[in-house]
Amino acid sequence: MPTTFFGWVGFLLEEYGSLFLRGAGMTMLIAISGTILGFLIGLLVGIARTIELGPRAPVWKRALV
Repeated sequence: MPTTFFGWVGFLLEEYGSLFLRGAGMTMLIAISGTILGFLIGLLVGIARTIELGPRAPVWKRALV
């Protein structure tokens, strides 16, 4: 067993380094997926808000927008 701080750091990296990298990769995947999904939702809402509806627009179109 290591007795110094850096000895412990090296020991933990050897033992659990792959788990750390796997967790960091999963975190990045979740963050990027959430960012893309949020962008798409915002884009759709922005497009829907710019559509102009006349007074004679069908009810289904008004409900959709």
